[in-house]
Formats: sequence, structure tokens, C-alpha cells
Amino acid sequence: MGWAIGLTLWAIAVLVVSALSARGRLTSNSINGMRRRNPSESDEAWAAGLAAYHGWTIASAITLLVFAALIVITTPGFDIALVVAAVLLVLLQVGPLGISALNAAIRLAQRAEHQNRWNG
Repeated sequence: MGWAIGLTLWAIAVLVVSALSARGRLTSNSINGMRRRNPSESDEAWAAGLAAYHGWTIASAITLLVFAALIVITTPGFDIALVVAAVLLVLLQVGPLGISALNAAIRLAQRAEHQNRWNG
């Protein structure tokens, strides 16, 4: 049961921090230590990236909550395997759903900024 509570708290923390970051209330130059903001990225581009990164947080929170529920309903002794599976799935999702989305949104915003400078 302790693992289920831990995964649930982790899911809530991920959602809260991501929501605050996406809304600009929590400013950061890195995403969980995995991706640092480049000096060439504007505040607007970084904010667009954080908003795109929010999809990973939703997927991760859902994953963590599903595994927390599985821990509650499964037989004792299987909980460690479920915790390991939950952590692995969250980490596997961070590349395609998180960092890739963040980078793509930043590049798109930077292109738009560049075009606006030349057209404006």
C-alpha cells in the first residue's frame, strides 16, 4: 500500500509542477534536470516548449495512477515489479512525449520569432 501512495504522490507532484511551469508561475531553466534551456531560446519559445511538454506529464501521471491502482488490487509481493514497471514506462515516455515535443515547440516558436523580425 505504501508504494501505491508513493506513486500517487509522485503523479500529483508531476502534475502540479508541470501546470505551474506551463502557466509561467514556476520559472525554470531546466526540465527535471533532463533538458536545460539554451541561451538562444527566448522566454516565449521556452514557454511554448513547456506547454508542449505538458503532454508527457499527463501521460506520466496517468501511468503512475494506473500502476498505483494495480498495486492496491494485486497480490502482495508483486508490488515491486509494478513499481519498477511504472518507473520504466515514465522514463520511456519522456523522450518521445516530453523532450521531443518540447524541442519541436521551441523550434517552431523560434522560427516564428525569426520570421516576425524579418517581416516586421
